[in-house]
Amino acid sequence: MTKPERIDRDVLHRRAQVAVLSGLARGDDVYELVAAAAPSHVPGWFTPDVALLEHAVTALDLAVRPALSHWSPRGCASASFPR
Repeated sequence: MTKPERIDRDVLHRRAQVAVLSGLARGDDVYELVAAAAPSHVPGWFTPDVALLEHAVTALDLAVRPALSHWSPRGCASASFPR
């Protein structure tokens, strides 16, 4: 009897990330990105949508940082919210 192949989560994660980034570089839509990452899915053990979420969080973080550098909280509370 042969041993089942050991699956490394880090390898699956990296494959999903590469698939998503490659799809983004090609201009794929979200459905194509999910399909590209799907081969890395192991039910109950690894879900490639985590790679999609990580890229989304990174993209938002990169987009928001420049905006936050120009933002000042002074006057926002009194101007935005009635007392």
